Amino acid sequence: MSTLKFKFYNYTDIPQSIKNEFYKLRKEVFKDRLDWQVEVKNGQEVDVYDNDNATYLLCFYHDILIAGVRFIPTLFPYMAQGPFDRFFSKPFPVENDIVEASRFFIHKNRIIELELNQQPLTALLLLYMHEYAKKLNYTSIVTIVSKPMSRIVRNNGWHYTFLDSGYVNPNEIIFLLDMPINDNNYFSITNYITPRIKNIDYMFELP
Repeated sequence: MSTLKFKFYNYTDIPQSIKNEFYKLRKEVFKDRLDWQVEVKNGQEVDVYDNDNATYLLCFYHDILIAGVRFIPTLFPYMAQGPFDRFFSKPFPVENDIVEASRFFIHKNRIIELELNQQPLTALLLLYMHEYAKKLNYTSIVTIVSKPMSRIVRNNGWHYTFLDSGYVNPNEIIFLLDMPINDNNYFSITNYITPRIKNIDYMFELP
């Protein structure tokens, strides 16, 4: 049976070939598909938050990278405080037990090509985000999401609270979420995954 492999890498330890592929897929998702105002150089989407403070959770299938997310502890400069600062009125967390998640993506074209579009990949990525944070003794993850993504997170089992909201334009609202690390969320996400995972294994490797 094939296996989905979820692996964590510190910025300083990630092999250059994987790092290049990760940035390339981010460009295809955030610039080409979503048309976000992100910096692209040499076919890659990289920003100032890709630095020694960053950690990445990446998902592979047959050694093909298909999904990822970036973590930055809130004791260091993180993305919500930077390009999104002007959209919110409340102060952002700066705590040793809170980490930010950003650049969350699942590469739709690769998922379709690999016939994985019926698997609960979003929930699996959320599950291992939760497990990573728990392992490092974080009590919460903060992240900025669109309105549709906020529904997806909740529908996949993670119950959160809204810290703040703001409008990037008159028709588009974004939310700053506080996503607690607790047993209720772990079991809720797991219960979502169990009946939906079909004929595939999955494994998780912490750094």
